[in-house]
Amino acid sequence: MPWLHLIFEAFEDYKQQKERARKREELEREELERQRVEREEEARAAAEDIQTHEADDAEQTDEDHKSDKREKEKKNREDD
Repeated sequence: MPWLHLIFEAFEDYKQQKERARKREELEREELERQRVEREEEARAAAEDIQTHEADDAEQTDEDHKSDKREKEKKNREDD
C-alpha cells in the first residue's frame, strides 16, 4: 500500500495544526486576561485618584469656610 504513509503524514499534519490552534487560543486568552487586569488596575487607580481629589476638595472647602468665618469675625470686631 504505497498511499498509507500519506494518511499518516496527513494525520500528523492535522495534529500539529490542532496543537498550534490550541496554543494560539491559549495565548489569546492570556492576552485578554492581561488586558482585563490592566483595565481593572487603571479603574482602581482612577477611583483612588478621584477619592483623593474629593478629600482634598473637602479639606479646601473646610479651610475656605474657616477662613471666611475668620474674616467675618474680624470684620465684625472692626465694625464694633
